[in-house]
This record gives sequence, C-alpha cells and structure tokens, in this order.
Amino acid sequence: NDGRYADQYVERVTENTVKCQEFLTRTKSTVANMVQQFQMKQAADADKRTSVAKTGVLDTINMINYRWSEDIFMKNEVHTDGKNHGIVMYIDWSGSMSNIIADTVEQLLILTEFCQKVNIPFDVYAFTSTNKNLDWYEMRHEGLLCDGDIDLDMLAMPNLVSSKMKKADFEDAIKNLYLRSKVDRYVAREMCGQSEDFGSTPLDQALIVAHHLIKEFKSKNQVEVMNLVTFTDGDANGLNNIQMKGLD
Repeated sequence: NDGRYADQYVERVTENTVKCQEFLTRTKSTVANMVQQFQMKQAADADKRTSVAKTGVLDTINMINYRWSEDIFMKNEVHTDGKNHGIVMYIDWSGSMSNIIADTVEQLLILTEFCQKVNIPFDVYAFTSTNKNLDWYEMRHEGLLCDGDIDLDMLAMPNLVSSKMKKADFEDAIKNLYLRSKVDRYVAREMCGQSEDFGSTPLDQALIVAHHLIKEFKSKNQVEVMNLVTFTDGDANGLNNIQMKGLD
C-alpha cells in the first residue's frame, strides 16, 4: 500500500505545484486590492496622528508679517507612532472539513499573501485531535497534570506557515499546505503522518492554548493590534475535566 500511496503522492506533488502557482497568480489582484484598502486606512490613520509644532526658529520669509501676525516661526510636522499589527490563524483540521478544506486553504493563503505584502507578522496553526503523545499517566506522574485540569483531547497544533520562515521555506510551506488540501486524506495520512491526519474538533482547547500563543507572539513581534482568525465549520468537541481516579 505504501508504494501505491507514494506513487499517488508524487504524481499529485507535480500536478498541484503548478496549480498552486496558478492560484497565487490568479489571486494577485484580490491581494493587491486588500493591500490598497489597508494602506488607505493606514494613511488616514497617519493623518489623524499628524500635528504641527512650532520649532522656535524664526521663519525668515514670514517674519516680515510680525506686525499683524505672531505666526513667524518655522514649523515641523509631528507624527506619533502607529500601531503594529499581528495575526495568528487557526485552521480546523477535522474530518468534517475534508469536503471544504481545499476552498478553506485557498482563503487562508490569500490572507497569508496579504500579510506578506504589508509586512504583518503571522503564524498559521492547524488544530485537530491526533496527538498520541498526550499520555495522562505519564503527565500526571511528571507533575504536569492535576485532578480537575482541562482535558486537551489529544490536541495537535502543527505550525504550518509563519512569516518568520525564510523565503524558500515559506514557498515550500505554502505549496505543501495547498497540496495537503488537495490530496485524498488516506494518501495524506500515509505520506504526512498521523499527526497531520484529520481528527475531531478540539476548538475550545485550541482557543485556551491561543492565550499562551498570542502572549508569546505579541512579545516576540512587538505587536499592539492583535488578531486571531479561525477557519472552522464549528461543532467543537466541548470541554471536559480530567478525573485522575483510577489512573494509578
């Protein structure tokens, strides 16, 4: 089976690498419009933050008007600093997304291209429930869990794309994400591993983790205006508390 899946995967890599580039080319006008709108809002905001201050230095041209005007000093425009933006994106990697994951990834890629164009730092995380490393027995004995703690429901959150990536790595990450959204889930499971397989929807758990991710992200990137964007079809798993009784 591995050989069959491998052949299918290699075939899809070649096919979808071309399609990915075609998609990015096709959506350039959409991204350009988003960039234009953002820059217009930035310019308007900069204008609001601009004030005129007297320098205390005489304006040799206007000083001849001293008899009827006190406005004889040179002026400077003062621009207060604008606020830095940042975005963390979550994409639902659950089984119910499999029929719409291709369209959803395309929406996400448009947003990442926009962020790249306007130099907004960002991170993209998938969230699903395929993390087999969340062993409650081991975590309890290591003192990492207590009775009543939130059950993370085998939360897996691979970091798929980041603005911190080098150019070549970023381009590869975009192509891999596009490819991953197009291939059959069983092909992807064999070739990408269990950790990136479609699972259930630990959305609430991922939002709890977001508190820590965003705090670290803001600190590293000096972000003042922070946004969390979630691509999901909803229907979250819900939250449960860990009951330690019987785990010994």
